[in-house]
Amino acid sequence: MSDISSIAASGMKAASIKAAVEATNIVNIRSGAAMPEPGKSYDGYVAQEAVFTSQPGSGVVAGVRPVTPAFVATPGAGGVAQAAPNVDLASSILSLKTAETAYKASASLLDSEREQDRTLLDTVA
Repeated sequence: MSDISSIAASGMKAASIKAAVEATNIVNIRSGAAMPEPGKSYDGYVAQEAVFTSQPGSGVVAGVRPVTPAFVATPGAGGVAQAAPNVDLASSILSLKTAETAYKASASLLDSEREQDRTLLDTVA
């Protein structure tokens, strides 16, 4: 696999991870819990975020880490505060769309390299 292919493939994989993380956050946006008591841990859904690390000559590696703080206080029934996952719906939708665009760009790069290889082979033959 050439450098271009490995970079494009890593971009597609990273974009897929980003899309999966954002989709999971969106699906779980209402999966909160009661506000934890002081000194107790939050037991609701903890949003995740994709993080990327550049790998010279081979593209990017994606990882996942929890969002901090894990929850935000929201008004609940009867005036009792509830803990909701720290997910901003608008930002998550935008990130999901950005991941889709990044995936398409990486796929296009891979297609362009394959077409270039075919043209070169046709020219030589």
